[in-house]
Amino acid sequence: MTYPILFRFDGGNKIGLGHAYRCFALIEYLALHHKIICLIIVNQLPEFLCLKLKTLNCSVLSFKKNDDEIAIIKRCSAQNNSTGLILDGYQFDQAYRLKLARLGLKIICFDDTNSLRKLHCDIIINSQPQAKLLGYQYSAPYALHLLGLCYSIVCQDFIASRKLNFCDRKKILINFGGSDCTDLTITFIQKLAIVQDLIDPCDVVIVTGGAYSSPDKVDDLCQDAGFEHVHNSQNMARLLTRCRMAICAAGSIVYELAYCGVPSILLTVADNQLFSAQSHQKAGWCYAFDGLDSHGLRLAFSRAIYLWADNVQLTAMSEKAMQLIDGKGVKRITDQILKILD
Repeated sequence: MTYPILFRFDGGNKIGLGHAYRCFALIEYLALHHKIICLIIVNQLPEFLCLKLKTLNCSVLSFKKNDDEIAIIKRCSAQNNSTGLILDGYQFDQAYRLKLARLGLKIICFDDTNSLRKLHCDIIINSQPQAKLLGYQYSAPYALHLLGLCYSIVCQDFIASRKLNFCDRKKILINFGGSDCTDLTITFIQKLAIVQDLIDPCDVVIVTGGAYSSPDKVDDLCQDAGFEHVHNSQNMARLLTRCRMAICAAGSIVYELAYCGVPSILLTVADNQLFSAQSHQKAGWCYAFDGLDSHGLRLAFSRAIYLWADNVQLTAMSEKAMQLIDGKGVKRITDQILKILD
């Protein structure tokens, strides 16, 4: 029997919810398929996500910024006989990871950029299409490398959802993550509002995440423009499986978009998203642009308008997307985690 597994990640309106959501996919699978209890250690996490985790019988331990979190993890692992910890976040530097490794836990790390000289882990997970080019053989030479699209994170509700035939899809989805730190949502509502002769307002769905700071403002703008607005959606799978195209931040949602066969305009809003977005663009199902540059935003919007009118290209992009991800990534990852913890 595997003892409780520790998770260490954060989420909020400044750092987004991507790390939290991909860890949630593992927590959900471990709880539902293996009846394993997960203990979540966080410095910040929105209340709605804490409640969602507790429905899976998880315990969420919050600590203050100046607390010694290594000591907290050590105490928590000892009290619960935990032998493994799953780590996800850009704030965990090399010194922090070395201290974790010295606790004697098996360390499983999500990573996107391989920006540290030594990762000090037992398993490294990077599901980007070209992750094998990042050099993990040097930063984690003794770790098990789970790299590439076969380890894509797709939550169980997407796996269970029926995909609408592409010819029957009508919607264009706009979503910039759980928090939209750069507030691109407002920008694209305003842009779409002036092209209503090209895109029917009834077909536009604006989705804001649970950590987004101005949902009321988006509500007002969408009502004026005739767009649908969904805040903190509890059924993203149903939305994505009905979308003909999406304009999204290049975060963790890209794997769900690909799995659902949604041709996409991806906007990078952080340096760590660039490699991933470019890799997905090479696969032929999306276009990537710089979301922090005004010229990049103009190019992205122009490409979106052009694509929306090109059903042949959209259909071809959808077919390419659905060939990439089989939905078994979470199972593959959890199987490997359980092997090293047993």
